[in-house]
Amino acid sequence: MERKNDPPPMSIEQLWEQVYAIQGHPEITGSDLTALRSIIHKLNDYDAPEPKRDLLRGYILYHFGHSLAAHRTCAEYFENVLKHEPDNDTALLYLGHYYFDNGDYHESRI
Repeated sequence: MERKNDPPPMSIEQLWEQVYAIQGHPEITGSDLTALRSIIHKLNDYDAPEPKRDLLRGYILYHFGHSLAAHRTCAEYFENVLKHEPDNDTALLYLGHYYFDNGDYHESRI
């Protein structure tokens, strides 16, 4: 429930900008990881379509998952995006990279 003095929620685009800014830091700090966890949590409350939220979740986990100790993999989020948007280039690219990075060469040929 929003209170009178609460700022309006950020748009998905603004959250992407925050992630890109963190990604540009020369070293990821504890406060950066806290901010990324906060972004993932905020996505639960957004009324944006699920594929848009899952694309950002997957992107965050692809780049920072090793530091976030996530319960799900980025692949799960990218696969969900592709169920709804089979031609989503970003999800296809990062899902292929994820499989390749993990030695699952057959799956990386999506």
